[in-house]
Amino acid sequence: MDVEMVTNCGRRLITGRFRIPAAPGIERVVLRVDPDDECRDTVWASLTADEAMTLARALMAQARALRTS
Repeated sequence: MDVEMVTNCGRRLITGRFRIPAAPGIERVVLRVDPDDECRDTVWASLTADEAMTLARALMAQARALRTS
C-alpha cells in the first residue's frame, strides 16, 4: 500500500514497497519525491527494511527536536 503526502511547499512524497515475485527475499521500501517548480527531476530511494527503520528514527528524532525547541 502506497502512502502519499504533500508538503507545505507542494512537494509530493510517496512511500511504498517493491518486491520481485521471481526473486523471494528481494524487497525494498521505496521513497519517491516528485518534481516541483524548482526541481524538474523525480528523486527516489530504494531502502532495505533496516535502512528504512534507521531513516524513520532519524526523522522522528529531528521532528522531536523541532517540537521541543
